[in-house]
Amino acid sequence: MEQTLDFSEIYWVIVGGESGPRSRPIAPCWPREIRDLCISHHIRFFFKQWGGVQKHRTGRLLDRRTWDEFPSI
Repeated sequence: MEQTLDFSEIYWVIVGGESGPRSRPIAPCWPREIRDLCISHHIRFFFKQWGGVQKHRTGRLLDRRTWDEFPSI
């Protein structure tokens, strides 16, 4: 059974990996899939971080780009 998501009331999606001593790794396919859904539905996408114990080392780039989109006011 396939479910269809209703994107009509979604204007902004923020994605980020966990940080801190017990953080779990984030699979790159997860933020990419969400980003691609946002693009196809004209939804603003913000990628916060890859996360990890030393998140300053993993950075914020997703496919060589910083995604800092904000919804229109």
